Amino acid sequence: MPRSTSHKYRNSPIVEAVCEFRFAAESRYDVLIYGLVFDKVKSRYPNRRTRQQISLESEVGEGHVQQRIGNPVTTIQFVSEDEKSLIQIDPDKVSFIRRSPYVSWEDFRQEIRRGIQNYSSVVSGRKLERIGLRYINRIELPEREVKLTDYLKAVPRIPDPQAPAVIRTWAQRQEIVYTENSAVMTVQAGSINDEEIDGAAFLLDFDYATAEIIPSFDSVNGLIEWLDIAHACIEIMFEASLTDTTRQLFD
Repeated sequence: MPRSTSHKYRNSPIVEAVCEFRFAAESRYDVLIYGLVFDKVKSRYPNRRTRQQISLESEVGEGHVQQRIGNPVTTIQFVSEDEKSLIQIDPDKVSFIRRSPYVSWEDFRQEIRRGIQNYSSVVSGRKLERIGLRYINRIELPEREVKLTDYLKAVPRIPDPQAPAVIRTWAQRQEIVYTENSAVMTVQAGSINDEEIDGAAFLLDFDYATAEIIPSFDSVNGLIEWLDIAHACIEIMFEASLTDTTRQLFD
């Protein structure tokens, strides 16, 4: 397993952590599953919310594109009393979400383990298509105009040395392949336009997910072991992205 060099910050920049399990689509989905799962988790997630989403499907023919409205998709959220922890269930995926304040990986990891055990006791035998662990960080800086290299190791560059040095908005994205883990990490960063704060702010987003080949998992322990590796890789990349000046903002 990769060795993480991260430590717990007093003011964590994590605004949301998401662990998602995506399954192969099924032609029929029993909505009674929602109620059966809720019965198992309602002591920790007592609030239940329902959302209906409408999909738009496109079909490309000869010389034309035909669009039609797909069937509505029901999404259920089970929410903790403090609104910080959620289980979200869609027909083809289940997600475990932790919002700020983020406590620790050990705490979130336990919620994922408990949640996937409860879900699997109701829904079994479905083929996994993707597993993902995502951390979204919001970093606020003390001044409106800053030198990005003072805070981030990897930043966008201006090729013209005579161009103005101030960048109003910026965004960047990289996909990093972890061949030994059959995984890909998507790293996204970009500025935030927030008039309610005095300084600048940007997002730092890490999404570590299985690649096309899904590893074989014989048990919940196997899933958790994979997630431990994913978390360690995200922590390493997070720390490698920061300067000491940025770390001081969190302590």
